[in-house]
Amino acid sequence: MKVVFGTDGSDHSHFAREFLLRYPLGSETEVHCCSVYSASHIITATSHPFLGPMIADQITQAVDDAREHAERASKEAAEAFPNSKAVVLEGDVAYALAKYSDDQHADLAVAGSRGQSTFETLLLGSVTRSLANDANLNLLVTRKKEFAAAEGLSVMFATDHSGFAEGVAAKLPSLMKGKFKSLEAVSVMDPESKDLLYAFPRAKKGENWPEMEKSMEEWLRQKTEEVAVRLHPLTEVVSSSVQYGHDRDKIVGHAEATGCDLIIMGAKGRTGLSRLLLGSVSHYVLNRAKCSVMIVRA
Repeated sequence: MKVVFGTDGSDHSHFAREFLLRYPLGSETEVHCCSVYSASHIITATSHPFLGPMIADQITQAVDDAREHAERASKEAAEAFPNSKAVVLEGDVAYALAKYSDDQHADLAVAGSRGQSTFETLLLGSVTRSLANDANLNLLVTRKKEFAAAEGLSVMFATDHSGFAEGVAAKLPSLMKGKFKSLEAVSVMDPESKDLLYAFPRAKKGENWPEMEKSMEEWLRQKTEEVAVRLHPLTEVVSSSVQYGHDRDKIVGHAEATGCDLIIMGAKGRTGLSRLLLGSVSHYVLNRAKCSVMIVRA
């Protein structure tokens, strides 16, 4: 397995590294610790005889800083993953990380989030936001909080039981080499959800709405339990639950109420519109959750 870990030496990057050490990966996993510097203003600098030398020194310092961040992260990661290495990239941070991940055929990219903000454009930070919206990769965005347990990770797997969500559940084992501390399969009883209504078998002839709603609830509970059973090999403790209400709000709210460390959910592949790349639910959860979120492309 190959993981690309973006680091800039910040507290968010340090927590992302700590989180990665808890994530169930085998010791044989390759962890590429990447730090990016930007030299886009070199042309402008060298065209000015007075500012050129000064800015050139700044570029040199930026390269040195990036190398230091990458090497430090690689050294720390090597304690658990001997196949770790430091990588220095140049260019726009999000683009460089996404391109490197694609070139290396990375299974997972990891980046730290700055936390939460009142404004959506600042919720993730420009780098993680661009990676989530514009790159076709499996992405783990870490958000700093206290861990639920002394060891391992407490995980919530969100599903709507669509064919796409089933594909995400099938892909998850390939993105880990070990077990989570606990995993709860969660679905939301939201009759307004188009994905849920599409996944739900057609109502029986003559069945009115109250009867259909009850049938949907029973079907949803059974399907969620089946997902939990399927994912049991990936965790020490497994459970399932059905929440009631608006899907995206309930996913975020339940994660906060249970204190889980990580929400795992899916996102469809690339589209021409970046705002539609994740889908409204995934986009909302990634921005609003107080814990880390992993987006799996299926």
